[in-house]
Amino acid sequence: MQGEALRQAERFLEAAEAYRRSAEAERASGRPRMQDLAAKLSKAAAMYEQLARYDEAERLLREALAIQRAVLREGHPDFVTYLNNLAVLLRTIGRYAEAEPLFREALAIQRAVLQEGHPDIATSLNNLGALLYTTGGYGEAEPLYREALAIRQQALPEGHPDIALTLVNLANLLKASGRLGEAEPLYREALAIWQQAQTEGNSDIATGLNGLAELIYTNGRYAEAEPLIREALAIRQQALPEGHPDIALSLGSLAALLETTGRYGEAERLYREALAIDEKVYGREHTSVATSFNNLAGLLRTTGRNTEAEPLYREALAILRQALPEGHPSIAASLNNLAELLRATGRPAEAEPLLREALVTLQQALPEGHHDIATGLNNLAALLATTDRTSEAEPLYREALAIVRKALPEGHPDIARIFNNLAVLLKTTGRFTEAEPLYQQALQIVQGSQTPELLWTVQGSLADFYAAQSQRPLAIFFGKQAVNTLQAVRQNLAAAEQTTQQAFLKSKETYYKHLADRLIAEGRLPEAQQVLEMLKEQEYFEFVRRDLDADPRQTQAGYNAFEAEQLQVYEAGSRDLARLGAEYQALLALEETTPLSAAQQARLEALLPELDAAKLQFNAALQQLL
Repeated sequence: MQGEALRQAERFLEAAEAYRRSAEAERASGRPRMQDLAAKLSKAAAMYEQLARYDEAERLLREALAIQRAVLREGHPDFVTYLNNLAVLLRTIGRYAEAEPLFREALAIQRAVLQEGHPDIATSLNNLGALLYTTGGYGEAEPLYREALAIRQQALPEGHPDIALTLVNLANLLKASGRLGEAEPLYREALAIWQQAQTEGNSDIATGLNGLAELIYTNGRYAEAEPLIREALAIRQQALPEGHPDIALSLGSLAALLETTGRYGEAERLYREALAIDEKVYGREHTSVATSFNNLAGLLRTTGRNTEAEPLYREALAILRQALPEGHPSIAASLNNLAELLRATGRPAEAEPLLREALVTLQQALPEGHHDIATGLNNLAALLATTDRTSEAEPLYREALAIVRKALPEGHPDIARIFNNLAVLLKTTGRFTEAEPLYQQALQIVQGSQTPELLWTVQGSLADFYAAQSQRPLAIFFGKQAVNTLQAVRQNLAAAEQTTQQAFLKSKETYYKHLADRLIAEGRLPEAQQVLEMLKEQEYFEFVRRDLDADPRQTQAGYNAFEAEQLQVYEAGSRDLARLGAEYQALLALEETTPLSAAQQARLEALLPELDAAKLQFNAALQQLL
């Protein structure tokens, strides 16, 4: 079979070898047709790119480009293809400084020799825009994407796949800029184009699905995001060769969602698989590898393995500082990650300069009001609060809260996180009356958010809040809630390595010990003993007792008769609140992409008073506990 037939059959390695043999035959012919030779080399390189064999692809593309520079006159339009091909590969492997002048040269040639509005100009605009987006130049990239989109919509037939790709690129940029409401309809329009064209299984569709899923995830709609991420992963695994870096992208997206929703064992496996792919494809100095390091380190930190996480965070930061221009938002995110670990492990003096650098970077690189700026403010405020600088911390928390309430949908987990953090600060300064409603708002959000880490944090904070006011029954109630949330996560970790389970429990043992202390102070010794039993080493359970009912991971903190009665009311209120909130957010999301039917509009309007009533019921349940 010839190279083209093998390519169409997706037998990429055989196709690459066929194209190379054809090129060598051309070279050995005595009087080679140099442009044909360059074309064959370029085709072979494209097949190696499909296989993520970038070193071989680069050698062939550079040879093809050198041939065309020698053969074609300066500014020849055919030369642009070879410039773009090499630049795209260099961008893919993270050599952005080498790629940019090639993209700019290609665009300049096309603007000079082609008619305004030619589709090939759109290709070069899109390529340069993608590089600028990757290197954090959102302001320069957006007009290029918009010009490319306008050209393609004018020059190409309606529903052309290239229009869909440009829509996704623009949507990715808007999402990164924090303009989530503008991005979502573009993703959905692109997917509609691909569906209409019946290009099912195309890896480009996976790009759109993954982008839309990440946006929905960012908005806190985890149940809606998960099937989209899984579909994108399945498409990529079917359409791309094993070990392709785009598969690693989808693995990382799915792992992030699993981590957020408390499925740490499965998430870790996927993070490690993604990292293995990235390291094999790119080596250890690529931004994708840094992303995988950051992702895995975050999970290790959540599960109590800080000593394993720290070197990954440091290596990720070093890679990003080397690969990206100064002031890139990804560097700020990496600074924040490392600083948060340093703060959590008692090294605030090391953490503070990193947090301040991260915040300045985010404020300079991102549009005012971007939710990532709120993250930087929140993290710096947390450090200031833990180092007794509460007067400096409070305005930062309040600024962060104002940003997320404007930038993110009502009921987003990040809003709950800052409510909780600000409430803790107010509690620390003795302002209990101001703190309590913030705790309750945080609790309303997290009860239905599918984010166990945030749920046990808020429940534990409420336990400490009521304990500080000597309201031990309430402190015990919320302490039991926090412990039972942790116990559910331990059950999900049951298949993980023993060291992972032990590290997780060790990092969370204060929740158990505080609850036990409060039970003892109330004279409820059997309940305290039950809680302390949960802290027993897993080896003791497995090799001594061998009693499934005694498995410390399976136990839940029991409630007395009064607590059980109140819990029933409390959980009913929280379920209603979560159900109505999810329905409301789903209709709002739908309204952004398509006109609602009369019935849907009526339901949206009816949901507001129902939500208000559910909030009142939930608060009444809390007051009854008081």
